[in-house]
Order: sequence, then C-alpha cells, then structure tokens
Amino acid sequence: MVSAKDRERLLEESQANQDSLGTNSVLQQTVTWDSYEGASLISKKELNLIRRFDKQSLEVQHDLLTHDGAAYAELFLSMLKNITQDNVPHYVLSLLDKALIEEPSFAQSFTALLENATLNPFAVLFRLVNRGGSDDVVVSKSCHIAYILLNEGLAATAADAQTFISWFGVQLANKGLSGTAVQVFACLQGLLRTAEFRHTFAASNNIERLEPLLEIQQGEQPNLQLLYQVTNCLWILSYTKGVQEKLVSLGLIKSLVNLLKTVTKEKVIRMCLGTLRNLVEFKQCKSYLMELSAFKVLGHVESQGWGDDEIVEDLKHLNKMLEQNIMFLSTFDEYRKEVISGHLEWSPAHRSVKFWNENVHQFEQKNFELVRMLANILKAGSGFTSRQVAIAAHDIGQFVVHYPRGKTIVSEMGCKVSIMMLLTNDNEEVTKEALLCVQKMMIH
Repeated sequence: MVSAKDRERLLEESQANQDSLGTNSVLQQTVTWDSYEGASLISKKELNLIRRFDKQSLEVQHDLLTHDGAAYAELFLSMLKNITQDNVPHYVLSLLDKALIEEPSFAQSFTALLENATLNPFAVLFRLVNRGGSDDVVVSKSCHIAYILLNEGLAATAADAQTFISWFGVQLANKGLSGTAVQVFACLQGLLRTAEFRHTFAASNNIERLEPLLEIQQGEQPNLQLLYQVTNCLWILSYTKGVQEKLVSLGLIKSLVNLLKTVTKEKVIRMCLGTLRNLVEFKQCKSYLMELSAFKVLGHVESQGWGDDEIVEDLKHLNKMLEQNIMFLSTFDEYRKEVISGHLEWSPAHRSVKFWNENVHQFEQKNFELVRMLANILKAGSGFTSRQVAIAAHDIGQFVVHYPRGKTIVSEMGCKVSIMMLLTNDNEEVTKEALLCVQKMMIH
C-alpha cells in the first residue's frame, strides 16, 4: 500500500500532469450525459450516478466515493469501455484520476472488478493505452491510473501485463514515448514489482531498448525524474535470477557508470549503485567495470559525501569486489605497460595494497627500470599531464613503503629533490600526492 508521503507526491505529480496535458481545462467542459444515455451507451442508473458526481464539490464527491465506491468504480470503467467518441475518454479519465488522488481508499473499490471478464480495470486501461496512438492524454492518464491502482495493491493478470509490455516495447522501438514517458514508466515500475512480469519484460528484448534513455547528450538538460524511473526499473530487474544475466552488457554497464560521472541527484545515484551491486557478482560485470575505470568513478562519487546509508554501503561493496578482482584484471604486466607508455591513469593497481605487497619485488627487473621511469616523469614535469605526475609521485611513495630499501633507491635517483619541488606545484592533486610521498619517505 502506498504511504502518506507517497500519496502527497502522487497528488503533486497528478496536478503537474493535469496542467501539462491541459486536463484541468477538460474538467471545465460540460458533457451532455443525457445524449449518451439516449444512444444506449450508458444506462439510466449510470446516468443518475454520473449526474450526482460530476461538477460537484470535493466534499460531495468524497461522500459518494466513500459510501458507493463499488458503483462508481464500475461506472467509470463502463464509460471508458463503451464511450470512445468526442473527448469523453479524456473527461472520464481526468475524473477518475482526480478521484483516486483525492480519495486513495477509492482504489480498493476496484478490487471486486479484477475478476470481471469485461470490466477488469487493467484490461480496460491497457486497452485504452493500446489504441491511444498519439493521444497523450489517454495514454498518460490511463498509465497514471494503473500506477495508482498497482501502488494500492491491486494486481494485473499475466495477460494484461503482457498487453502493456508488448505495447511498451513497440513504443520504445519507435521512440514514441516523448510526452508520456514519465507516466508510462511509472506504470511499468508498478508492474515490475511482480517477479513473473520481470521475466516477461526481459523475454521481449526490452532491456537493450532502455539503454538510449540513459544517455545524456552534451549540453542537454537531463530529465532526472525519467532517469530515476529507468534506473529504478533496472534495479528491480537486477534482483531476479534469469534476468540479471541479460543486464550484464557493456553498453548498459557503461551507461550506468557514465551516469555516476555526470549526475548528482541522490535517487539516481542510489539506483545506479544498487543495480551495479546486484550485478557485480558476475565475472563479466567486473571485467566491464575495470575496463571502464570504475574505481576512479566510484572514488569520484564517494568524494561527494553522502548521508544515505545505502549509497555508502553500496560504494564499499563495489570497491571491495573490484579490489578482490584486481589479480584477475590488473596484473603486473598491465601495470608495466602503463608505466612504459607514460599514460598513467588511476587504474586499480596504483591504490591496491595487495598489488604492491605481492608485486613490489618485480620492480627490481632491469635494474629498477620502472622506478627510473616514474622518476623521469617527476623530473620531466612539463612533458606530462598533472594527473600523470601525481600518479608517479603516488607510486614512488608506494615503492618506498613496500620495498625494503625503497627510500635509498629513489633518493639515489634524485626523486627526493623532484618531490620537494612538486610541493609548490599549482595543481592540487600533484601537491597532495607529493606531500604524501614526502611523509612516506620521512617515516620509512
């Protein structure tokens, strides 16, 4: 069941949705209900019910929904099913959406209709979505109402879920969700809470269709609510065996890592980290994360200082899992190639105590060739980027700490003088690593 806080949020979202789709103006219109009774599209009883409800105050509508909710639930669905002409579907959907927001308990009045062959609420709503085409009001309001019902504990059948998911896949493939995406994804979020529907969703090749929605074009203002909804769907899917494996693709993992680099919205960060945490057990996911320099990205996220315990724990877990994987993906040979090329990056080996403990004696090769190369980077200075100089200073410090005669060797190479000069460097990262290196030389 939805909480009081979520109900308040739903009310705000509904109001914004009504404004954006002009639904408030729809409710200001007058529908000649008598004409639909005359055309046998509604019964005499239904005509009396809608007359008592339409254009009434919130207090009157509240009393009607409280004391005769089952009749009104049936009325709204019957009208949505039987009246398709004019703008009546817009009007009825707006009435129903507003009623559910103002009176959340009204949702339970639809429970008895879940077994109704012709007036099952999800069957009626998803049929409207399916035939809504480019009618944003019909699609958006139908999805929003279904979302509220799902949040209040009503369950869709497998057939109805399949109807929606199939339609959803077609819309993604044709990029047809532009004005309705937030409400459509809200409905999908509700459906994916059922494990069976997650398998249905994954089996329809929809996961790969989500990837483009995670991309933020340069100079583009991202839709943070939509990003949250898409990542929340991925997070829900990542808990399901048989679906998890389909999430482990380079494209999807890269998109999540890129979001961690560029987005600061807490709820989006939480979903990205939570999804990666659920997938990092897979060897291929670890490989992709290492390839994408995830250690560096996680460090960037961590540096922002989060008060959310889930974010903190997920960061710890991901760092731990990648640390354990270093010996598989970040060998001494790879480190050696990096130093020889001079293109130093904050790859995992640099900051791994395990790496230095187990490999420091390999630095003896060719008369400490790699240490000399690091020393040359410090001396050359202007020939390398500030990041490369900072990493070289860091690694000299690590060598001093882990190699028995490390301090003597680097001093003979002139590193001490070079490091001292870097203490006055204009770059903050360089001065930080130089200072740490000096401290290590003093202690060891």
